[in-house]
Amino acid sequence: MTTVPSSGSDGTDQLTPGTSCKQLLDDGHSVGDGVYWIDPDGGAHGNAFRALCDMTTDGGGWTLAENFVYSGAPGGVPGWCGAAAAGSDFSSLSNSFKLPDATINQLVTYGYRGHGSASQCYATPCDVDITLYWKADCTFSSTSRSAACDAAYRDSTFTTPSCGGTNSDNHWGLNSFSLGTSKEMTGP
Repeated sequence: MTTVPSSGSDGTDQLTPGTSCKQLLDDGHSVGDGVYWIDPDGGAHGNAFRALCDMTTDGGGWTLAENFVYSGAPGGVPGWCGAAAAGSDFSSLSNSFKLPDATINQLVTYGYRGHGSASQCYATPCDVDITLYWKADCTFSSTSRSAACDAAYRDSTFTTPSCGGTNSDNHWGLNSFSLGTSKEMTGP
């Protein structure tokens, strides 16, 4: 991933953030996948933050809302299962982080995309690499689940239901003990 150089256009620094990765893409400020400054509430820029934007997958405009790097147990990431932010650097794939639930819900306009992979599931080896999608009416919550989140899909057009049709508890199951790393995107 590349870091967007500061040149005065939207998303290049804290003083000129976009409201989302999708807005930056739609307004022609994308220079590809990378780190951009965003401020979802569009107000004072003191709360703007650096975010990883996927500007190419499934039409682009996706914001990385959480990144879980398995380090032994999910409980080892302070605040992971709460509604507040976990971690402070939302732009590094080498760190575990989660945007606040309210910010995640503010960013979603089209839906959610979750990806998880693992080579060790519980106490046995496995080979898991999965991407699932949820519609925007699914309200993201680290502490509970809305009924609209029960339908997961295998494609970004929401036409192919996942096996069983429902997700798992706790961040849709993508950061449970069964997965080594997970990324959840919110966006377009």
